[in-house]
Amino acid sequence: MPANAYRAYYEHQPLRRSSIPRGEHMRLHRRLQYGDLSQFDVLDGRQYRSVPPCGWGEAPACAAAYDPSVTMLGDAQERWLLDGLAASDVRWNVLVNNVMMGRLDHDGPSGDILWHDAWDGFPAARTRLTDHFVNAGVRNPVVIIGDWHSTSSTTSSGTSTGPTRRWWPPSS
Repeated sequence: MPANAYRAYYEHQPLRRSSIPRGEHMRLHRRLQYGDLSQFDVLDGRQYRSVPPCGWGEAPACAAAYDPSVTMLGDAQERWLLDGLAASDVRWNVLVNNVMMGRLDHDGPSGDILWHDAWDGFPAARTRLTDHFVNAGVRNPVVIIGDWHSTSSTTSSGTSTGPTRRWWPPSS
């Protein structure tokens, strides 16, 4: 069944030949480099990830999500990303991602209800990535997403539990 779904997806999306499904596998992540200015790592955050340990959608945070074996990208894609970022010598390292990476509390100041379909459901994986930004000296990491039908801009504290500052839209 998944092989048919991947085939239908490929046939109805503007994808490159490199994404032709091979059985139940379809490579969607890739890297683009523009000289020494920028590197774009286009990520696939759906196909290889773990089942969110705290449940799907909106749910309370749970300790199981901090298990180091829980992954948002799958082991092979995560290694590909971390190795590529470590080797990068460009000015801007841009991660093109399908879901929000910054922490987003759904219940205000208490911060117990999170959206587990995004990186909030995978805090150990997010911490590995943000720690790698620092430890590998990744220059100017930027994460852009295409998940919600809205616009926002945030800065990250660099930790999975620290505050995320929202720049846009302005809070009322």
